[in-house]
Amino acid sequence: MMELTSHQSDVGAVLEFGNQLISEGLVNEKEENEIREQMISLNDRWEALRMAAMDRQTKYVTKWRRFRNLVL
Repeated sequence: MMELTSHQSDVGAVLEFGNQLISEGLVNEKEENEIREQMISLNDRWEALRMAAMDRQTKYVTKWRRFRNLVL
C-alpha cells in the first residue's frame, strides 16, 4: 500500500497535465476528446487499483490478527 501511495502524485501529475493541455488550448478537438477519455480511464483504473489494494490490506490485517490471537 505504501508503494501505491507513493505513485498517487504521479497519477495526479498526469491528470493535471491533461487538464493543462486542454485548458490552454494546445490540442485540437479530436485530441481533447481523446485526452479526456484517457484521463477518465486512468482515474477509473487508479481508483480500482487503490480499492483492490485497500481490500487486500484489510484481508491481510484480519488474517494477521487471527493468527496473533491463536499464538497468544
